[in-house]
Amino acid sequence: MTLTRSQTSELLARHGLAPRRTFGQNFVVEPETVRRIATLARVGTGDHVVEIGAGLGALTMALAETGAQVVAVEIDSGLVEVLRENVASLANVRVVHDDAMRLDWNVLLADAPRWTVVANLPYNVATPLVADLLDQVAQVQRLLVMVQKEVAQRLVAQPGSDAFGAVSVKVGYWATARIVGEVSSAVFLPRPRVSSSLVEITRRDQPAVSAPFADMFALIRQGFATRRKMLRRALDGVAVNEDFVAANVDPQARAEQLAIDDWSRLTLAINSTRAHQRHGLPMTGLPKDSASETQPISVVTAPAKLTLSLHVVGVRNDGFHLIDAEMTTLALCDTLQIDAQGTGISVSGPFADGVPTSADNLVARALQLAQRDAGVHIDKQIPNGGVLGGGSADAAAVLRWAGFTDLVAASRVGADIAFCMVGGRARVRGIGEVVEPVAPDPGNSEPLVVTLIVPPLFVSTPAVYRAWDELAVPAQRAAINDLEAAAIVVEPRLALWRDRIREAAGVAPTLAGSGATWFLRGRYEIAEALADATVIVTRAD
Repeated sequence: MTLTRSQTSELLARHGLAPRRTFGQNFVVEPETVRRIATLARVGTGDHVVEIGAGLGALTMALAETGAQVVAVEIDSGLVEVLRENVASLANVRVVHDDAMRLDWNVLLADAPRWTVVANLPYNVATPLVADLLDQVAQVQRLLVMVQKEVAQRLVAQPGSDAFGAVSVKVGYWATARIVGEVSSAVFLPRPRVSSSLVEITRRDQPAVSAPFADMFALIRQGFATRRKMLRRALDGVAVNEDFVAANVDPQARAEQLAIDDWSRLTLAINSTRAHQRHGLPMTGLPKDSASETQPISVVTAPAKLTLSLHVVGVRNDGFHLIDAEMTTLALCDTLQIDAQGTGISVSGPFADGVPTSADNLVARALQLAQRDAGVHIDKQIPNGGVLGGGSADAAAVLRWAGFTDLVAASRVGADIAFCMVGGRARVRGIGEVVEPVAPDPGNSEPLVVTLIVPPLFVSTPAVYRAWDELAVPAQRAAINDLEAAAIVVEPRLALWRDRIREAAGVAPTLAGSGATWFLRGRYEIAEALADATVIVTRAD
């Protein structure tokens, strides 16, 4: 039992529904393909299956026919009611209305120790969801995921190929992976512009190598952050020549040329060197029991911030503009390792380029404000220069670590630091030093999900405020962001990006603060259409 193209169209029409671009919905409407996926899942009586993105239930019903116990997860509140109707007669199916990126997996999987995940995953969640399941959900022993072909190639890629990247190493660390089938775009409603592949991922009994997970993947992320550089440059300040010699790794190789065994040996060599002479390896997630009293290292997160609305309400005598804004922290965050006995600032990660490691970094100014000395390594996951508060978030994290609580003093270092120290969702006034938390809306339990689009542009915040001062009064006032018109005056290409985003998403975006980041409320599958920008889907924390 499954659903044909005509049955799917009729169901959607009868309930007043349509495939939603925000959730990347493309329904499989060819019964033979659905049955093939159920067969490739290799489940039967006594097995437990989680289906992610169950939709109207076509694959759910096919999986139920195998005799397995099926938990069908669906995020769309419109579809989930139709799904429940379609599987109501199936005693071995349980429907869960939730977002797979936010699930409490321990609760969901409490009924059995071993599970198989079957999923048709949209482009923007495929890689993070697979990585999270492998990293955090040991109960998931197998996955069969249908993903865009280029994502599939990255999941199964081998060293030396263009597709090989950090996620390829992660999959290889935890599991074996292979492409077990191709899926034509013709079997979907609506028909996507790309073809898909089926990837089977089987968890290993033990990780593939012995190097500590957190240490090795901190090294891997830095290596792949500048993947075209030779390792001796990409890992500058992390690995020295003796480490490469000890690990038998060519320092002139590039990250995509190293197999997981190479990364393991290099990690162990660097750790050995650190044990004898500390030369500043930035290690994310250092295990607590490995930090001695002579080497206290704290790991703290620095959440990004998003300015949801902003109005300019005046100018102080010293020239600083007074604002009335609403801001929220995001799940997107940098990670800082703070060594109380270290010195200096180092940066790695996909957005490390252009981040200063000198006294100009807000982290250095925050340490000075708190009258503390420390070595700080920043794993940069927040895009640099996108007014997402990356520098302010990092500085706020250091101030929280130092026990510093003076918001007024913090705002003098950076206007957004005070909000980042408080976090959550808040009304922000003054020059940023007045932070008033906003209570959650009791009538809306749904989390705020946003799609961030960061174009390859730089917009100077002081220049935007100067342009705002010069604009005529009618042009100054806006429903959401007073600075949008001024930012477009400073950088006219912002308007071109606004129009491109509107065309790709079907709705107009909002400029965050002074730019250059645009954002949309909701989840939008637009990364392919805006390939020259950084597109991130995240949620408000």
